[in-house]
Amino acid sequence: MLCIVLLSAACDSNPAAPRPGGLDSLNIAPRETCSLPLNQVVDSAAKDAIPALTNPTLVNADAVDYLNDDDRVLGIEIGARAIAVPHNILWWHEIVNFDFAEQALAVTYCPLTGSGLVFDRSDAAGAAFGVSGLLFKNNLIMYDRATNESLWPQMARGAQCGPSDGTMLFTYPALEMTWQGWRTLHPATKVISPATSYARNYTENPYGNYDEPDNARLLYDMPIDTRRAPKERVLGLPSAAGGLAFPFHALNDGGPARVVHINDGQPLVVFWDRASQAAMAYRLPTDATAQTFEVRDGALFDLETGSRWRIDGRAVAGPLRGQRLQPVRDAYVAFWFAWAAFQPETALWTGDETTQASYLNNGLKTGTSPTDRMRFNLRTHHLFGLHTHHLFDLHTHHLFPALVASSRYRNYTPAHIWWVSEDIFYHKLPLQPLLGGETARSVFSPV
Repeated sequence: MLCIVLLSAACDSNPAAPRPGGLDSLNIAPRETCSLPLNQVVDSAAKDAIPALTNPTLVNADAVDYLNDDDRVLGIEIGARAIAVPHNILWWHEIVNFDFAEQALAVTYCPLTGSGLVFDRSDAAGAAFGVSGLLFKNNLIMYDRATNESLWPQMARGAQCGPSDGTMLFTYPALEMTWQGWRTLHPATKVISPATSYARNYTENPYGNYDEPDNARLLYDMPIDTRRAPKERVLGLPSAAGGLAFPFHALNDGGPARVVHINDGQPLVVFWDRASQAAMAYRLPTDATAQTFEVRDGALFDLETGSRWRIDGRAVAGPLRGQRLQPVRDAYVAFWFAWAAFQPETALWTGDETTQASYLNNGLKTGTSPTDRMRFNLRTHHLFGLHTHHLFDLHTHHLFPALVASSRYRNYTPAHIWWVSEDIFYHKLPLQPLLGGETARSVFSPV
């Protein structure tokens, strides 16, 4: 039975007014398809009381005056276009749906958990997302505007109630940083206009000092991991093994930049930029170029070629100019208390310049939680009159032979494939990617 707790959300303009509550305000059928622990769901506002935006007007950076240089934005790149979605907008709307020609995205931010993630909506059949008014572990629960709605807790990165229960969302890489930092990287960026048709003061944070790192006040009480300040921002790298968190205050050693190398099968690197208050993780190339980075004269350089790099993983000078590192798509920024709640076995970066990240991959993990499932689609291709089946890895865009000659394999869905890490999964035979990338060390097996 769903336990409903009535709370006054900071952006609920009339919290005393009666409102439909909980799952009853949503068109979810059948109700039994809920892996979400309903006794931990709270009702903070009416459905759509916090109005999501869809295709808001985008304007040039110099056309807006509601942003200060140190205001934070979620920056995305669509082809050659750079787009900034400010926290100032997301404080009041939490979700911005975009229908680009290339793909449909949802830019999401939960002010209560400080978590900013961008999702490809194709896994929700392209449906736009709205704000359900429900919270799980203080985190935004989205709903899809389909005929039969499902609930999608933002930091779970997938549906956990409704007909889509068990479906994971493909995360689209985003860089969270200051407005000044994003403008420096992308002078021609577009940004959301304050003319949204809603009467909101986008210069005012309705949550006040809620986001101060040492502020332990939450909208509703829950256990807090005390290893870091509750609302210190961390760059989180999620995994079934517990993940790894890089606290901003630990990354900030007083210098203008920082580099951390992670040895975890395929090497990763984390860049930190103090001026823009930004951190991001990247996969290192599989060839011999750009394997080792250092900070020199306040900038990022690779030792192999001497090329200079930016926080967004782009080489801007030297032999590798114009090349980019592949971002770790699932990496995102959140408040520490929320990250630890969704990744309770998380490891904390200790400050070493190189770390052995075995907690990003500890072998096959099985369970019933949708957050433990790898995101694959089974795709059938018709080539030269032959039917071929492949697994499409939604994290890396690699195609793998699916070996579905036996009918027992033909009914695989994402709910039947268990997540180990972003690039490791299991089967009886080793497989090779068909399109780029590194060799898979193992592949899936039926659970």
